[in-house]
Amino acid sequence: MTTATIPTVTIDDHHVTVPTTPPKLIVKLDDASSSSNVTDNTAEQIQARATRLAPHIDEKRDQIAYWEAVRAAQVESGTATGYDRSTVKKGDRVKIRGQWREVVRANLKTVSVTTGYTWTDTAPYAEVQQLVRPE
Repeated sequence: MTTATIPTVTIDDHHVTVPTTPPKLIVKLDDASSSSNVTDNTAEQIQARATRLAPHIDEKRDQIAYWEAVRAAQVESGTATGYDRSTVKKGDRVKIRGQWREVVRANLKTVSVTTGYTWTDTAPYAEVQQLVRPE
């Protein structure tokens, strides 16, 4: 069994490997001679970015707090439902799009319900209009 040698050519301090049989070109760069534009972030750069972004982060936190309060007020007043995975359990009956269905599975963002056929349907918790627990 003979092994073919693959010629290596140096171009601008980069070693380029050129195989003779597949038509692909394989390029290998020495780590020491690579002139990449990627730089490690220094502590000063990280601090400068944190200082520059702090007002934006504070604004987003304020917006989240505001909308969480709006949502809590909607749930409290009854204009929105607050169902989620912690309140809906397997075996519960839920009203979705005007129809009562049995819960098969409570997923992270949706609830899976029976259909009367061999498959199940899923609906987001926002579509759950009422919940009844079996007694």
